[in-house]
Amino acid sequence: MPDDEARRLAPLIETVALRAGTLICEYESAVDHVYFPTGVAVGLLAPGEHDAVQVALVGSEGAFGSPLIEDLPLSPLRAVVRTSGASFRVPVRELRRQLAHSRHLRVALGRYLYVLIAQIAQVNACTCRHGVEERLARWLLTTQDRVQSDEFRLKHQTLADMLGVQRTGISLAAARLRRRGLIRYSRGVINIVDRRGLEAASCDCYAWSCAAYAHAFSPSPLAPVVF
Repeated sequence: MPDDEARRLAPLIETVALRAGTLICEYESAVDHVYFPTGVAVGLLAPGEHDAVQVALVGSEGAFGSPLIEDLPLSPLRAVVRTSGASFRVPVRELRRQLAHSRHLRVALGRYLYVLIAQIAQVNACTCRHGVEERLARWLLTTQDRVQSDEFRLKHQTLADMLGVQRTGISLAAARLRRRGLIRYSRGVINIVDRRGLEAASCDCYAWSCAAYAHAFSPSPLAPVVF
């Protein structure tokens, strides 16, 4: 952002600590802040008849807060903190005021919405087409990207909730990845040991989602979003 736009936004930014398991937003509820995670992963969950299904994971690459841009009163998704860490946040009302004066902020958030929609579509397709082990590898890689660390804490039950499968399925898939020397897992702490190997173990959905992000934020990006 240009210096003058950054200076206007800086006083509005608050740093908050978020704990794993914290509910940031419930379905059909108003959101007071837009969050810009710096070391935390936030899962976005779609409503279901029995259990919620995670459709996206937001971290240091993006932002969460409905509405990000448009004047929509309620969130269509639930937001739950998956890994503890820090996040910036800005009041929705104040951010809307800044959007009126900051083309760079409008374009960046608009392009991230493109990325988020692409991620939700890809996760839906992945859930239908790929096995638990491939999907677990993808979510672990995605989490690593979001928190920017080779080590993070995720319980088996949290992973099961993320993938929408039974906990026993996660235990078996994680054990296979560990035996292959791709991860270490002890008492809820996951270490990514062999990232390239984990990428090979993942389905092609991970590479596809990375390509969508690179396309949106490349030096020759998508056409600017008009508001």
